[in-house]
Amino acid sequence: MQVDVALPVTLQPAHLPLPRCPVPVLQAFASRNRAQFFRLADLFLSSSLVPAYTVAAFVKRFARLALAAPPPGAMVAIAFIHNLVRRHPALAVMLHNPQAAAAAEGRGGAGDKRQAGGKQAAAGVDVYDEAEPDPARSRAVESSLWEVEALRNHYCPQVRRGSGHV
Repeated sequence: MQVDVALPVTLQPAHLPLPRCPVPVLQAFASRNRAQFFRLADLFLSSSLVPAYTVAAFVKRFARLALAAPPPGAMVAIAFIHNLVRRHPALAVMLHNPQAAAAAEGRGGAGDKRQAGGKQAAAGVDVYDEAEPDPARSRAVESSLWEVEALRNHYCPQVRRGSGHV
């Protein structure tokens, strides 16, 4: 006996529950399973079905972690970020985002605050919400990769050279 279940046509992906993605943490850079972690993350993020905002949230998270990671971990994160930005051309706006860069440097266009996505962002404050579990609401695409610029001034010469390729 076969039972066919038809889903309603109005079912949108927005109504589906969010999958619980593991959030990268600093301990992943020091783990002995670091290679496997990055291989699996690369496998997940290499799919063309993953939305750009999800990949952008992971890129921002890896860039933030690279600032605090030891030099070998920072090098792996830089290579990972470089590959993701090359694989997803929609993320190139994060590298060359003049509005977010101006806000990060304190040169906000209209006064000291700017309106972005209905939320106020003070000049010099990144709009990316690191604590937000939903990548769609983390506003990673609206941000810039200022972390890569900070890594270009890293104390380790290999990290400085590696971040110059992103």
